[in-house]
Amino acid sequence: LARRREERRRRREAREAKREAKRERKRKKKQLKRLKRQGTIKVNGAQLDVSASMNMDTAAGDSESTDSSMSESELEVLDIVNPRKATRVRQKRRRKRKLQKRERALRERDEKKRREAEEAAEREAAERLRAAPPPPEPGGWRWPFSRVFTKRGSPEQQQEKKA
Repeated sequence: LARRREERRRRREAREAKREAKRERKRKKKQLKRLKRQGTIKVNGAQLDVSASMNMDTAAGDSESTDSSMSESELEVLDIVNPRKATRVRQKRRRKRKLQKRERALRERDEKKRREAEEAAEREAAERLRAAPPPPEPGGWRWPFSRVFTKRGSPEQQQEKKA
């Protein structure tokens, strides 16, 4: 019994929604007729020419320029004039935004990876420098105790003196 009642209620709600949608369509149609009669339309205080917008619909079709450059108010007009086209434009915009977002994310990720790789290379170079022996002094390699030899001669000479 409860299930049947629930089913009836659901059907009734669906019927009402359908009726409401039909009413909304009719209202938009009437509004459009009124606008066409006037020739212009006011959206958010901006005066827009509906006839131009209508021509744009038919002529431009699906061209990129009109879609991307269309302002929000123009889109609202288009919603009344040609709702399908308006939803198409909105979907296109949404897709474009998503794509840009994804591309930006990918770019940022690549940039981060590159930066990290550079930092790792720098760290490694610094480690190697720290581990490496100090660079040779200018003028080539010298015996560390050259002063001693100037006074007493080389080890071989000393041996000769003793003998």
